[in-house]
Amino acid sequence: MRGWEHNTPGRRRSNNESKPTMAINELLYDHQLAMLNAQRAQSLEDRDTYLDLVGYYAKRITAWRRANGLSETGWPRDERTDNAANPA
Repeated sequence: MRGWEHNTPGRRRSNNESKPTMAINELLYDHQLAMLNAQRAQSLEDRDTYLDLVGYYAKRITAWRRANGLSETGWPRDERTDNAANPA
């Protein structure tokens, strides 16, 4: 496989990436990276591999959102009150 590597220099990785508490930003980053790699894949085999990763990270993101009481799609509802969101 060619493309951007998931282990970018200077980027910290946990010892156990399958751990369910992986930071959401890391999941979103890896999902986006897999999508970019799929778009730029040199072969159908590589593209299929990256698309499998896209699905894998999408499932992980959905599971994280469920575990944190968020909707499965879209932006989480803004929990601020109208006064806090629109100060006078």
